[in-house]
Amino acid sequence: MFFSLASRGKELLVGTGNIAGFMLWEPNSEENAVVFEDKQASQITAVTVVGDNAYIGMANPARLLKLGKVFASEGVYTSKLVDAGQPAKWASFRLKLTYRRDARY
Repeated sequence: MFFSLASRGKELLVGTGNIAGFMLWEPNSEENAVVFEDKQASQITAVTVVGDNAYIGMANPARLLKLGKVFASEGVYTSKLVDAGQPAKWASFRLKLTYRRDARY
């Protein structure tokens, strides 16, 4: 179900409900891509574009998100608790981030 719609150049930015998905759709080529899904919110109820940024308003619970075309210089990752079930010695954690040249947001 579509809840919100905005345009940026030739693209349409669409916010959906039930999964709180955000996708880009290019009507001329009919290409589309899901660029964001929220695990907590139920709907994307508002989308607006200001410059190179897209602002997304979500409901259930209410949240506001800014998506930009550049990577943040730093960030935080919080994982779920992992119970090894016995005394354990952990070594290291590696996170591999990849950059897609065709990423639009």
